[in-house]
Amino acid sequence: MDTVVRVTGESITAEFQWERIGDEASSEEGYDVFVAESVDDAAAMLDEHQ
Repeated sequence: MDTVVRVTGESITAEFQWERIGDEASSEEGYDVFVAESVDDAAAMLDEHQ
């Protein structure tokens, strides 16, 4: 696994929590971490980063 996308919808709290966790995963584990508002957006991001 090297790319992760979390669907947060419009939740600002969920987005901030994921950014904090994502920063740690990105720097420590080498993952590319992204946030999307919808499943369709998440799928498009994953397609772009394959």
